Amino acid sequence: MIKAHAEIVRDNIPKSTLLSVYNGYLHIETEEENAVQAFLNRTLPQAHVNDMYFQGRNAYLPRDPGVYMLRGPLSYLEPYLQISGGCYQPFEIVENGVARLSNQILPPSATNFVPGRESMHATAYIDERTGKIAFDKKEYAPTGAYTYAQAERKAAKTMEMYDRLHTKNIDRRGECRVIIPRVVDMIKYPELHDPNGKPLYGIIMLVQDPHKLVDQAFIQSLNRFPDSATASKDLTEFYRQVSLQIQPLYRNLGIVAEALKNIHNFAGVTHGQPVLGNLGTLSYVGRSVFPDTAFFKDWDTMCPLPRIRSKDDFAKYWKARALDLYAMIISATKTIDILFPRFAFDMGVYLTLQRAITIGIVNSVVQSYTGSADEVDFDSLFNSNTDLETKINEFGVYLESCMNRTS
Repeated sequence: MIKAHAEIVRDNIPKSTLLSVYNGYLHIETEEENAVQAFLNRTLPQAHVNDMYFQGRNAYLPRDPGVYMLRGPLSYLEPYLQISGGCYQPFEIVENGVARLSNQILPPSATNFVPGRESMHATAYIDERTGKIAFDKKEYAPTGAYTYAQAERKAAKTMEMYDRLHTKNIDRRGECRVIIPRVVDMIKYPELHDPNGKPLYGIIMLVQDPHKLVDQAFIQSLNRFPDSATASKDLTEFYRQVSLQIQPLYRNLGIVAEALKNIHNFAGVTHGQPVLGNLGTLSYVGRSVFPDTAFFKDWDTMCPLPRIRSKDDFAKYWKARALDLYAMIISATKTIDILFPRFAFDMGVYLTLQRAITIGIVNSVVQSYTGSADEVDFDSLFNSNTDLETKINEFGVYLESCMNRTS
């Protein structure tokens, strides 16, 4: 996450045009359009850049409260414009081989981002015909932008999801407690082309505060965790402090896990990539309290849950829900090495922490999702050497059993 002092590279800037594709759906004020265009042209003053937030190929531009607060009763939930496909923030390798996002913000290009990162561009889902895990793989993903098909899919699925939760289920809004971004417009890069010679695109959306994404809220709290020096001096005190400081992470995971259950129940879809960088939580916004409310972004991987037409379809249905929840758990467990780099700790201490925090993550996510207070049988469900297919099969059976007991 870059909050300030991001270095905007102002060379090789592609021409861009804002397209009014979704004008009948939503629009933004002229001042905001001008700010977006200034960012795309790299003429936005550095003082404004310092207030922006960057994440991969997404740039978040804070909105003027004097403008957006007048747009409607829930407009204060959308304090940022997300320019998705407006830049590229590369990784850099720092000490001990750890990768982190660079402070350099590059302009979009037509260079294929996929080679060497195939796993990042493969979304797992349950094939409704076979009931097996399948992967939707991208062959081409432009660096910092989208092909038209990718941009259109992302925009269409985001709008579909907003419609499912906030229009068709408007009377359930308080119960569902999930907020979805709203699509404003598309950006066209007439000088950047995909392998078929077609222009590349970006998307503009109204979104929630990116600082409240689970991964960023978590990373911002890192300085509160005890370090290896504390562990060397007093191991008991070290474990006590870790246990105390890890609780907000567990609570945030519980909120987004329950929100994912509501998405499965109310919208009948899976998210596809419920990783911590796509999930956020809101507790207090403006003058209103939103208890345990989550927001989810990046809906281009959304898939319908398998239809239940016979008893045999139940296994596929629960397996799809389990796969979505499993992706959240795996993403959360990756935070352990951020918190406690294994090279900085005694191996015994590291393994103890790894197991304890992983169990805490699993219990927080699964208990919040199922509504069951039972401790999860961690070793049989998550710590076995079984392949992913078997593991998700067993996890699906477990979820169905828990939710049948608590319904």
